[in-house]
Amino acid sequence: MSRLTLPTSSNLWVLDVNFASRNCHGFAHDNTLKHTYNSSASSTFRDSKKDFEITYHGSLLTGKLGQEKLNMAGFTISNEDFGRALNVPYVYTKQPVDGVLGLGFPARAISGTNPVIVKLLPHLDSPVFSIWLDKHGEDYMDAGAIVYGGVDQKVCDKEVNFAPLADPTVWGYYVDGVSFGIYERVGKQQVRMK
Repeated sequence: MSRLTLPTSSNLWVLDVNFASRNCHGFAHDNTLKHTYNSSASSTFRDSKKDFEITYHGSLLTGKLGQEKLNMAGFTISNEDFGRALNVPYVYTKQPVDGVLGLGFPARAISGTNPVIVKLLPHLDSPVFSIWLDKHGEDYMDAGAIVYGGVDQKVCDKEVNFAPLADPTVWGYYVDGVSFGIYERVGKQQVRMK
């Protein structure tokens, strides 16, 4: 099973079996090998015959686009657009992840593709997803959960306050101020998930 990080960028990508970045087939910091996707071993893969590139904090990720059957959260999504990464920024080779499950909006997606969230939303009980984060021990295993279509009331408050998006293309909202400890910043601030 591949391990995907959940940023709020828009596109799904996984490491291709032929990816060639430094340390790509070596060990991540937790001593696990990277999982890779082999399109020739799949009967449901469709090649889009297009290249893609995504810039992450000044570093370029490149690869090939395709479509595949995606099983996620109890749903099966046919012909999901995704990238097969061939060259990734060095930072991804040092993390215990095999790709990115982007949950962002279509306006931020690679041209001609639809993000996972577009095909997932019609299947959900409610058009929301919630992320709960926790820190357990030194291995950080089971350090959180994501719920599609609702809120996990075992770990989240029963009362949920919703805020309008500050920008319709980004998961973010405005707050009137921020404070913690002796730090305080008053005035309208935009909070964005990246």
